Amino acid sequence: MLSSFVEADVQVGPTSERCITAATEHGHELIGAAIAHDLSMTVRYVIGSLLVVIGLVSLLWGGFRWTQQKTVVDIGPIEAKTQEHKTLPIPPVVGALALIGGIVVLVVPSRRRA
Repeated sequence: MLSSFVEADVQVGPTSERCITAATEHGHELIGAAIAHDLSMTVRYVIGSLLVVIGLVSLLWGGFRWTQQKTVVDIGPIEAKTQEHKTLPIPPVVGALALIGGIVVLVVPSRRRA
């Protein structure tokens, strides 16, 4: 059961960081470090997943393609539209590097500070 929150200076290696601790039945527990670690892991998973998706799209389709509608003529009730097909090509080497980098970010464990 949490009874109070305390702001404290915590020595992490050669630097000192300001963290929030919570007073519990078993003493003070560090809250800031746990939140920072969870946030760090979430950011790693998002970045790793994005790199894997970009790498797969690049290798399978050669890049990103989309269609954009553009109005050519708009005179009262008469309207003429055209479709433009756009492509953002990504070289296969970049796709392979993104895929490998994403897998490395997802699989290799993060370093823990002592």
